[in-house]
Amino acid sequence: MGGSESKDSDAYVLAELKECWADWRHYNSIIWQLPSVTVAIVGGLLGIAYTAIDELGPRTFVIFLAAFFAFVMLQALRKHRKFHDLRYEVIMDILHKKIDDKILDPIRGNLSQPPTFRAYRYLLASMGLLVFVTTFLGFWNLLNWIAG
Repeated sequence: MGGSESKDSDAYVLAELKECWADWRHYNSIIWQLPSVTVAIVGGLLGIAYTAIDELGPRTFVIFLAAFFAFVMLQALRKHRKFHDLRYEVIMDILHKKIDDKILDPIRGNLSQPPTFRAYRYLLASMGLLVFVTTFLGFWNLLNWIAG
């Protein structure tokens, strides 16, 4: 009886680990896709604002809309990264507490932090810069509209 319970428990742990890795990969792909989509949409809105709109009032509105969209996507990026980190913690918990140490010992040193930690900081900084520049353009156009 003890052998079948152990096999069921091992199968459950393995299934849980596979599910966590699938979730982690899903959040990782979203984290990398979100800035690209955001830059494309904000760039399109800015292109429309500066080429198709001649009046400063509507142009300013479109630029502030682009800045708001970039800010919302920055918050979405942070949210997905939080879920990504939580999934990674669950994976590490499973590996450290439930997987045999003989299997884990060779890779233990490489599991201290998520592999995309440094790259994520650059993504977050670039998204923050996009929000800042777009907001600056919006205020610049607003001041020109008020002055002009």
